[in-house]
Amino acid sequence: MMPMVHGLEKRYAGQVDFLYLNVEDDRTADVQQRFDCKGTPLFVFVDAAGTPVGKPRYGLVPEKELIATLDALVSTVAGSSP
Repeated sequence: MMPMVHGLEKRYAGQVDFLYLNVEDDRTADVQQRFDCKGTPLFVFVDAAGTPVGKPRYGLVPEKELIATLDALVSTVAGSSP
């Protein structure tokens, strides 16, 4: 899963920020609680203000689904620019 996610991170460089959290690190507890982390992997998509967009996705998410979601988010942001 990680090689695919790292590939997406390269594909969307400069458009999307990727954040990786270690669920075993107590310092991430507040973020885990905020996004209701109940399992891993967990994909949460948030806008520039930090507001979650859509529903979280747990487990092995197909690459095509992640690309569709990321493309939609990128186009939404691009469409809102003056």
